[in-house]
Amino acid sequence: MFFFVGVFVFALFIGLCFGWLIPLVIGLVKVSRKSGGKGWLIGSGVWAFCALVVVGLSVFSVVSAQRRMATEVFNEANYAGDRATLILPFSGSGSLTLRQVAENKSWQVSFSNTNSVVVPAGVMRIWHLSYEIKNKEGEFSGGMNCSFASNEDLVAKAGDVLTLSGGTPFTAAITAKRADGDKLKIAYSLTDVAGNRITYWGVNSNNKKPKFEAIGPDGSCFWSDHLEYG
Repeated sequence: MFFFVGVFVFALFIGLCFGWLIPLVIGLVKVSRKSGGKGWLIGSGVWAFCALVVVGLSVFSVVSAQRRMATEVFNEANYAGDRATLILPFSGSGSLTLRQVAENKSWQVSFSNTNSVVVPAGVMRIWHLSYEIKNKEGEFSGGMNCSFASNEDLVAKAGDVLTLSGGTPFTAAITAKRADGDKLKIAYSLTDVAGNRITYWGVNSNNKKPKFEAIGPDGSCFWSDHLEYG
C-alpha cells in the first residue's frame, strides 16, 4: 500500500516539475504555424515558475531538516559559552543527547563512570540517555536507553546544577493479545519513576526465551520460568 502511495506521490511530483514542457511544446508548434499559441506559452511559464518555487521550498525543507537533526559532539574544553551541570538518574558511562531550543542546535555529551555531566547552559530539551553495560570482567555486554517522557523545556543558567527526573524502581507493563488462533502477541514496556521509557539490549540477546516472574503480595518472587516459543 505504501509503495503504491509513494509511486503516486513521486509521479505527481515529476508531473508538477516537468509538466510545463507540454504546454511549452504546444505553444511553440502553434506559434510556428501562426495559429496562436501565446496562451500556451504564458501558461507554460506560470507552471514552470510554480514548479521552481515548489522545488526550491522542497530543497530548503530538506536542508533545514538535516541541520535540525544534525548532532554535534560537545567538548567541554573547547566550548566557549556558559555551562551548567546535570545530575543524571543513573550512574555509569554513556552519552546524553539534548537540544538547545533557542539556538536550534543538538548536542551529544559523553560521560564516563559518573552520575553527572557538564552541558551548555540555556533552554534545552533532553532527548535520551544511553548507558553502556559491562560485565564483571569489564567487557561490554549490552546497553540501556532512557527516553524522556516530559516535553517541558529545561532552563539552566550558567553554573546551575539541575537534576534530571527518573531512576529506579522500574515499572513493567505486559499486555498479551491473542492472534492467529492459539498464538499470543506479547507487548512489553518498562518505565522508571518519572515515566521515562527504558529499553535494554544485549550483545548476545538473540533467540533468548522471554523470562517472567510471579511476585507475591510481600514483593518477593515465588515462581519464575521462561516462555516457550511456538
